[in-house]
Amino acid sequence: MSASLPLLRLPYHLPLQAEVGRTRGTQAHRSLQGHWLGQRTEDGGWLFVDVPTLPGRAHLTPLLEAFALDLLAQRQTAFHAGLRLPVALGQGQPLRAALALQATLDPPSLLNRRVCNQLASQGIVAVKVKVDAGTALAPLAAAAARSGLVLRLDANGSWQSLSGPVLQDRLQQCADLGVAWVEDPVPVAQWPKRSPVPLAHDLLDSDVATAKELLSREQAQILVLKPALCGSVAAAHDLAQHAASVGAAVVPSSCFDSPLGLALLAAVVASWPGDVRSAGLATHLGLPAALQPPALAVQGGQWRLNEVWPDHQAWLEPVLYDPLRLQALQSGQKLALVDATGPRVRRWTWLQWDRAVDSQLSQ
Repeated sequence: MSASLPLLRLPYHLPLQAEVGRTRGTQAHRSLQGHWLGQRTEDGGWLFVDVPTLPGRAHLTPLLEAFALDLLAQRQTAFHAGLRLPVALGQGQPLRAALALQATLDPPSLLNRRVCNQLASQGIVAVKVKVDAGTALAPLAAAAARSGLVLRLDANGSWQSLSGPVLQDRLQQCADLGVAWVEDPVPVAQWPKRSPVPLAHDLLDSDVATAKELLSREQAQILVLKPALCGSVAAAHDLAQHAASVGAAVVPSSCFDSPLGLALLAAVVASWPGDVRSAGLATHLGLPAALQPPALAVQGGQWRLNEVWPDHQAWLEPVLYDPLRLQALQSGQKLALVDATGPRVRRWTWLQWDRAVDSQLSQ
């Protein structure tokens, strides 16, 4: 990344239609928040990446920022080489043609037939459901089976209150009910040495070294891998490679990124080796329809990489506009556009955009 090209930070605040369930150590998500990090290209254009905010996890911000800066540098390289970003990041490795997606639900949503029918219309067949120690599991399994959904449970460490034998009974119940796997039933310090149902571990709840140890000991069979928590694109690929080397599966996941960030993560994941399962990258489905970009439309339960990244020019327009499918409006000053970066919707003209950029860059 050229040091002579200044960085631009644009905060965003995108309201979700429903609250995303709490995870251990985080607050509930009622919106997607963070900032887009932009840099001018040598020809005067712009390239952007996403730095999401994780409520309650401020200590992870430096990692997220480091990953974004690394990805921004690689975007610059790919753009000037005229390469699609997945191709540039893959460095000659085979690319996945498509990436299957999972939906994340709370228990009431899974029990709602309308929600399940909507998922079926998009072709999504895998769901992750947030549960705690008091959640009744049998109705969830029945609802998933009725709708033809693969059920994954995420306990977020909440089963730590269960004694050893009770925990084993709960895990056995999951196996008997046909649950695909249980994510983080307990904190890492209490992780069971064996389980009748496959266990998944979210990198958000530990670090790279701990995740590798759980996988190498076969105490976790699935890794929920959030690339940004590795600090760089290469480090995320290395962790995916380690999982593949020990026969573990990987579930790509985001840190509650904006649609721009999700598209970038799809490019990062495209060249990962091994068993890559349905990804937790469908956060954008919780946004109002106007903020869901057409390029991220889910078809047959997946994204096709060539449609998300058709060429090296993809996702290059100012992020206030194109990646968020912000509705264009006619005005007296060329083109006015909707800006959803704050709690209130504002309209911007191209002239106002230029002034805002120039003001920040001159500081």
